[in-house]
Amino acid sequence: MKKILARMICVLLLVTLLAATVCTASAASVVSILRCTVDGGRVRQGPSSAYPVVTSLKPGERVFYMNQMSDAFCLVRTAHGQQGYIYRGFLSPYGVARSDQIYYANGNVTAYRSPSTSSKSAGKLSPGEHVIVYRIQGNWALIKNLYGGTGFVELSRLVKVA
Repeated sequence: MKKILARMICVLLLVTLLAATVCTASAASVVSILRCTVDGGRVRQGPSSAYPVVTSLKPGERVFYMNQMSDAFCLVRTAHGQQGYIYRGFLSPYGVARSDQIYYANGNVTAYRSPSTSSKSAGKLSPGEHVIVYRIQGNWALIKNLYGGTGFVELSRLVKVA
């Protein structure tokens, strides 16, 4: 009876440790998407207003959250791949994506309504524009940009963000 109880405790402990490892691994691979709440939210080269401005964001513009650098600033990446620091009070939560879903356009890329170059165009991606890949279907990727536009892109025209 004691051996059975000891084995059950070991199995439960092993299952608990395995579940914690899986949860930690999946939590580490999630990237938050944030929305700018002000006009002219400045993305800077460093985590204070003393640093030069990389770009300015418009209200509703979305960015990938990369890291919290201080109480006031966080590191973000724009839809066009620019990286810098912005005052976190200018941002609000929008959504999440897995880090392995984030790609960027390798040059000017046409998105199509279906996975075929003979399909109607669904829009264009500019060089370096970041997208979220939801599904890979052969040589094609179903993508969504940070503004909600969707389409199919030839997978060879995308580069996975490291």
